[in-house]
Amino acid sequence: MKKHKGTHTREKHYHCSQCGKRFRHSWYLKLHEKTHTGEKPFKCSQCDKSYIRLGHLKDHERTHTGEHSYYCKQCGKGFGHIGYLKVHERTHTGEKPYECAQCQNKFFTLENLNQHQKTHLLERPVNCSHCGKEFKCSKYLKKHKIIKHMSEKSYKCCQCGNKFSLSRDLKIHERTHTGEKIYKCSQCGNEYFSSKVLKAHERTHSVEKTYHCSPCGRSFMLLSLLKKHERTHTGEKPYQCSECEKRYTRLDHLKQHVTRTHERKHMYFT
Repeated sequence: MKKHKGTHTREKHYHCSQCGKRFRHSWYLKLHEKTHTGEKPFKCSQCDKSYIRLGHLKDHERTHTGEHSYYCKQCGKGFGHIGYLKVHERTHTGEKPYECAQCQNKFFTLENLNQHQKTHLLERPVNCSHCGKEFKCSKYLKKHKIIKHMSEKSYKCCQCGNKFSLSRDLKIHERTHTGEKIYKCSQCGNEYFSSKVLKAHERTHSVEKTYHCSPCGRSFMLLSLLKKHERTHTGEKPYQCSECEKRYTRLDHLKQHVTRTHERKHMYFT
């Protein structure tokens, strides 16, 4: 009778002794308790994966049979489980819903976040490269740099006058004037000014590319990147300089032009 009344009042009579979470049904509680014990009784006969729930195992088994019930509206790729589809859709939207509480890095999946959080457990004390102060983890060092060092821009570019908070940022910026690109992609040979930009580029090799250029067949992981590339075929230059009316296919090329040409000119006459 008590259990039946709960279906009307939506009361949660069953609570987990480990974490206090409450449930309306005892079988929900039993499923939940397995997350604490690590018990996964439903094993896949084709590989070594195991699951807490039978439904999750059946969804997984579709990855072996090739059966797809869920399809991406953007690229048409099929998946055996709606959860896999939702994770895949984030590669189109760029959404990263899982955030690390220690360093604020964001991730596409909870599994990736959990893997990342292990790196914090292994962290040793770190020192500030600017003042030598020691911190017990990189999270506090990062905050220190923002408050103490990044508020002041004491590093100035002698070519265009731009100022930077960190000497390394100035060095990276100076390469835009010299054209020096010291970071090279091992897969395609593209070269970049900074390691950060190279790492972002290298991810494009590992992520599925679903947008294809019809004139040349080149593939891209984001629609916005495909549109940028297509301008090299059409000759479209949507970004115009307000000072000399020169036009560019990309916004970063326009900014580079303004920095090199006009900001330097103003620096000499002010």
